Amino acid sequence: MALIQRYAQVAIREATTIIEGDQVAERKEVCDLLRQEIDQEVKFYDAELQQLQTRRASIWDTHADLLGYLVTQEKLRNEKLDTLYQSHSAVLEKIYPRHNENTEHIALKSIEAGNESFKFLTAPLQLLLGFFGASKDVSPKKAAEEAASRKDVADVEKDINGEAESQEKSPNKKSSVPEESFSDLSI
Repeated sequence: MALIQRYAQVAIREATTIIEGDQVAERKEVCDLLRQEIDQEVKFYDAELQQLQTRRASIWDTHADLLGYLVTQEKLRNEKLDTLYQSHSAVLEKIYPRHNENTEHIALKSIEAGNESFKFLTAPLQLLLGFFGASKDVSPKKAAEEAASRKDVADVEKDINGEAESQEKSPNKKSSVPEESFSDLSI
């Protein structure tokens, strides 16, 4: 491992000079020697691994009954894990839709609560609109007819009040009571 790390550090250090083309033979030789050492180490470990695998195979050949026992135990363990996985999957399949239903129910209730809160906040405004708004049964045509009728009534009132005011204000008109009847009352 230290050999690989040393090769990586040298390669990083010398990479810029090698890339630029300023190849110095010594630097290239150092990198090549390190690479050859790494290749020898890898060959050594490959040989060790091959020896250990052949040794393991020979041990398993001499203990075939143990190998059979371990294989059956592994199969049983895998079967148990499969049944456990299936049961857990079935439980999750039941829980997930129920969780979704509960979440939807909670969301609907919170929306309804928000709507109720909004109704409570706007209730005074609705009350005022009911008092000051136009009647619901009045059509625009009826409103125009009512306005015309009120104008006619106002004109008639002006005519009537206009005659009465003119009689009181004009001094030329004589009263229906004769002035002679007042002369006997002198003091």
